[in-house]
Amino acid sequence: MRVYKFLSDNFALDNLAKRRINISQYNEMNDPFELRGVTPSGPRTFDFLQTFLNDYCGALCFTRTWNNSMLWSHYGDKHRGICLGFDIVAPAKLQEPIFLEKPVIEVFGDTVIELAAMESIASDCTRKSLHFDAVNGLITKMLLSKSTQWRYENEIRLLLQLKEDQRDGPFYFAEFDEMITPIEVVTGPRCSVPLAQIESEVRVSPV
Repeated sequence: MRVYKFLSDNFALDNLAKRRINISQYNEMNDPFELRGVTPSGPRTFDFLQTFLNDYCGALCFTRTWNNSMLWSHYGDKHRGICLGFDIVAPAKLQEPIFLEKPVIEVFGDTVIELAAMESIASDCTRKSLHFDAVNGLITKMLLSKSTQWRYENEIRLLLQLKEDQRDGPFYFAEFDEMITPIEVVTGPRCSVPLAQIESEVRVSPV
């Protein structure tokens, strides 16, 4: 599937040169609704899950189109940036956001037994691989819920587990590979980066 990522020109060129893309961390996203759209009924469960997901979960956030003026303005450095087009292939699983008018409560208890089960799932996730369908989909719902005001982004997400070998300073990056392949480079109408410089980065970073 072809998807797009809007970036400032310096971040886009850095991504091409280093063959990687930034993984968004939930506690750094620009919508405070993140991880709060769907919440478990038990407050201790909610506190545990929110801490766990902030520490171990991230997302590659894409859009389906490159020609949305609002996206260029909000994420493409006011039309001065660059939009990178990627082909995402199986087994990578892109997922639709769950749009909500207001937060909803997912019935899930807060007993010692249920919290122990939650901690067991979290422990298994960190040792092996993150199960986004765990707890009857509660984790997935928390990671995908967004306010309806963000529909204009036409977003689609690839949920990822944050791993130490992806870290560079305070940030995490996913390397380009057979599942995430850069295909297109679209410059904004106000982009001042010379075409030759962009072509140079593409040549030294073959796809």
